[in-house]
Amino acid sequence: MVRRGGKHPAGGGQPVHHLGKIPVKLGQHGLAITPLGPDPTSPGRSRVCCVIRFASRVCPVPEGRARPRCAWHKTKQFRRKPFVSISILQGAWPLLSLSAVAAATTGYQPLHWESLGLSPIAIDLGFFAIKWYSLAYLVGIMLAYFQLGRMIRQPGAPLAQRHADDLFFYATLGIILGGRLGYAVFYAPELLTNPARLIRLWEGGMSFHGGLIGTVLAIAWVAWRGGLNFVRTCDYIAVCVAPGLFLGRCANFVNGELWGRVTDSKVPWVMVFPGAGPLPRHPSQLYEALLEGLVLGIVLFVLFWRTRARWRPGLLVGIFAVGYALARFTVEFYREPDAQLLDFAMRSGLSMGQWLTLPMMAIGLSFIIRAVVRPPLAVSFQPAGQPNGQTVVS
Repeated sequence: MVRRGGKHPAGGGQPVHHLGKIPVKLGQHGLAITPLGPDPTSPGRSRVCCVIRFASRVCPVPEGRARPRCAWHKTKQFRRKPFVSISILQGAWPLLSLSAVAAATTGYQPLHWESLGLSPIAIDLGFFAIKWYSLAYLVGIMLAYFQLGRMIRQPGAPLAQRHADDLFFYATLGIILGGRLGYAVFYAPELLTNPARLIRLWEGGMSFHGGLIGTVLAIAWVAWRGGLNFVRTCDYIAVCVAPGLFLGRCANFVNGELWGRVTDSKVPWVMVFPGAGPLPRHPSQLYEALLEGLVLGIVLFVLFWRTRARWRPGLLVGIFAVGYALARFTVEFYREPDAQLLDFAMRSGLSMGQWLTLPMMAIGLSFIIRAVVRPPLAVSFQPAGQPNGQTVVS
């Protein structure tokens, strides 16, 4: 709600337009974020003033560092108090408050997921709602299709555009069906005896390893029908998977699910999740998004476009398998095991996710060793769809 004629948050006398206020308490330290109305220099944006007061002498906003943007900023009162002026998009208060709190290292108090203003629903039409998790799947598949289309236009691609179109359809089925069935087999066996609940995808419950098996079966089917080299096709698909993993884990965080373990760490990004008790936890969803999605995706992208890794069949898919397994195995130490598998994790010493990554790591290592030991393909061009992956030297 807009309030006109208010005073400046730091005590200035110039009236401003207040669009809202988000207080964030950090022990004895206080932080207030107050938007000052539209920014005339950037249409569609709001000018925001973050007034940060600290009880201690240490201040992360050095005095005089901010650039004056209005007449009030040039007053003596402004020069005496730490102040920073930031322009951000309207509605981005959660991101601003999160970054501001992370910068305030002189005090500690865990974040609360509710204070970020996140909602699992992306689009609400009243009679129909679209969730961020569904959009993550959709956008991830579309990005993979777009990336695969760019890759197969390069010389030596093991498949043509018509094969990519078939893969787009069958891989989508494999991800959805395999992910749901994998979740039922690995994490919730009771769903197998209740088909009505099994098909309720909107209630959540998907397994990466199940989706991976479904995708591999889809690749095998398309490769068999089109006479493609299965291993090289897997290499190309492996490079396209990371964006979907990144978006999926971010959607888990937006949903406030699959949170991390309880921690007494004083790092500024630990937070209290709804339904997980009052104790702070690791945001393990973001850890997985960073390692499985961003880092692994950059590594595979560079290997494909900047090296000759794609000419060693099995190298890229092997690196993907080992990289994902290592990332998942590591993050599982910070991730809370599923409630129904908590006893299993305590008895075995490892979570279900860690056990499932072990065979994945072994298979990936075998692909890497096989690709490194064998000589690379000595070709300059390979027609897509060549039977049995045979190559033609031009």
